[in-house]
Amino acid sequence: MRKQDIAKIVLVLCGMMPLASNTFAANQDKPLSPDDVPSECNKKNGAVIDVSTLRKRIATTPKKTSTWIDSTYGFQFVYPSGLRPSHQFDATYLQPGNWSYFGTKDNGRRLVSIELPTTPRKTTVANLRIGVSGDPAVVAQCLAVPANADPKSLKTFKNNDIIYTYFTAKDAAMSKSIDVEVYRTVHQNRCYSIELMVNAVNPSVQDPPDTDAMKPDLAMKRLNALWRQMDFRWLP
Repeated sequence: MRKQDIAKIVLVLCGMMPLASNTFAANQDKPLSPDDVPSECNKKNGAVIDVSTLRKRIATTPKKTSTWIDSTYGFQFVYPSGLRPSHQFDATYLQPGNWSYFGTKDNGRRLVSIELPTTPRKTTVANLRIGVSGDPAVVAQCLAVPANADPKSLKTFKNNDIIYTYFTAKDAAMSKSIDVEVYRTVHQNRCYSIELMVNAVNPSVQDPPDTDAMKPDLAMKRLNALWRQMDFRWLP
């Protein structure tokens, strides 16, 4: 086969790779995450790596993690070392940065926030936030669905022997939006609120448009992936 023909085949295969991922999903073979797949079509020699080989390489690559320990409130979790936890809860147009999206400034405490990477203009900002309240009135209503949450979203989860009440909320105004997914639990007479929060601005209203901004739905999926790997648990 001529080199020109081989080069054409390589280009066609590269163009078909997204379709191949869909085929794997249909066959119940776990698809690769787009974030984990490097561009294997841009090597100087034009070689295309076998997808199953690439999956094995990703699975065997050690993931660097760190552990956050809060000895005051008695919990810990792991997180990717590339992220930087903070005590800062930044406010936006649709939320004031309180300990909880559903709380007030004075009836709780901000503990830790982890923000996903975003574009320089922060068009889409995705945070996982953990706040706590020892206010008796807050604790009494900790597992109840707030008035500004979606009552149909109410669910109960159990993980690491911790029972969580789950609900969601959203709001939008002035080309801005916010989506929140909440896991709440009561421990030692305190209300803990773990909130996956995506604040977004419509990229088209930016000047120039922020075409690199993450879509809010994708940002929330990545926050859920982060939450699933955190292994949140109480200290002994």
